[in-house]
Amino acid sequence: MGRRCRGNPLVGACALEAVAEALSKTTGELADRLVAALLAGDRAGGDRRSRQSAAILLVCQDGGYGGFNDRCVDFRVDDDPDPVAKPKDLVELHHLYAVPAQEIQRLLRHVGFYTGEITGVYDEAARRAPETLFGIESLEERRQPRDHVERVAREFLRRCFPMLEGKA
Repeated sequence: MGRRCRGNPLVGACALEAVAEALSKTTGELADRLVAALLAGDRAGGDRRSRQSAAILLVCQDGGYGGFNDRCVDFRVDDDPDPVAKPKDLVELHHLYAVPAQEIQRLLRHVGFYTGEITGVYDEAARRAPETLFGIESLEERRQPRDHVERVAREFLRRCFPMLEGKA
């Protein structure tokens, strides 16, 4: 499949080419790839009107906090002197505080408590599976309502299961 990008009103094709190249060469989660593309497009000239706002929106079914909505990532920066740099900081905070569902699903599959697909969306099986693992690892008190896992517990699980490190 060829690379496709759209934008308006940009300074020219060079901005779109930079966006497409960054998307194709950057690795990691889609939010990280979009941040890289946004920055690349901006460095190549960006919006010809000015630099006033920037946003990243990712939508997937039930992918929002606790599965309550479809907004996996929804960050917007307005009226900022350097708005294009800010979504990167917001995505990094998102990685720090939100447990990536794919990481938890991968861990649960690795230890035999989950047989579903690694989708990044908490289906019913992915919601039930952590209870056994958290009991075995004595992390019951670290599990928060609606599928959130405290940072300390997440770091502990990453140390216990280093096969997860660096996987998105």
